[in-house]
Amino acid sequence: MFDDKDEEKQQFRSGIRRLIGSEDNARYLRSLPEFHVESQLPAKLRALLRTIDQTERKRSIRRT
Repeated sequence: MFDDKDEEKQQFRSGIRRLIGSEDNARYLRSLPEFHVESQLPAKLRALLRTIDQTERKRSIRRT
């Protein structure tokens, strides 16, 4: 069913998954500032989300 190329691809994929999920990789990613989780949304993003909510509410009121 599987030829050698398919088996090699599967082993390669498994190896990549193992590396991505490793504790060493997780530790490295946590050290990068881009991957730090913010406890709160930035004010600009909160304002944009508020605007979206208001617009959606206005549209749903018009439809009823």
